[in-house]
Amino acid sequence: MKIYNYLLLILLPLKGCMAPEAIPHIEGKYERAYVLEDYHTALVYLHELYDLEGPTHSIASRMAFCYFKVANYNACIKKIEKALEKANDIEKLDLLVLKAETYTLNNQYLEAIGTYRELISFNKKHELEYLYQISVLYNATKDFGNSLLYANKVINHPLARTVEKRIELSKTLIETVSYYEAAMNYKGAIKINANDWLGALQTYEKLLTENPKFELAQKNYQLVKSNISTQKR
Repeated sequence: MKIYNYLLLILLPLKGCMAPEAIPHIEGKYERAYVLEDYHTALVYLHELYDLEGPTHSIASRMAFCYFKVANYNACIKKIEKALEKANDIEKLDLLVLKAETYTLNNQYLEAIGTYRELISFNKKHELEYLYQISVLYNATKDFGNSLLYANKVINHPLARTVEKRIELSKTLIETVSYYEAAMNYKGAIKINANDWLGALQTYEKLLTENPKFELAQKNYQLVKSNISTQKR
């Protein structure tokens, strides 16, 4: 029994000396994997750091990002919630944006809407984008009334005509318009989904009077005209 206690006294200090050396070494491995965009391997090293350092918000935050990259959205949300417990304002903003995007990709649209609402109260600088995304999410749930409500909030926002929004038409083609124009175009799309073809036609006619060069709106307008023409036959 005395021999065991003696060995234990020797081994415990050794373990304490090894951990500080192991952490920078594992951090280096994590950084290399991260730079190479090998997120699965990066997660392995983050879990090793977790075992050594415990559940710090820094490790939880990095885990959340890596889980997002490998499309493990449920695990991502859990780590975001952990990281938010001790996050500062800058970290909180990044985590909430990641949370909203994760909920969206995981088809948890109502949860994503709740997160964007939180972002509106937290960061007014990007209010237009958050309002726009809420409109998109309500449209995805087929709640066309609320979708139109938030599209109109963008349209009537005092900065809507001066702040630009990029719309991806494809991987290689991007159209840049104002948030007002983007929301008007999306308002037309909502009306199409709600089977209000006449309302959509009026929306696109108004928009194209102001910006006839808006390519996506022109395509949607032609689609609406073609559908109305077919219905009249």
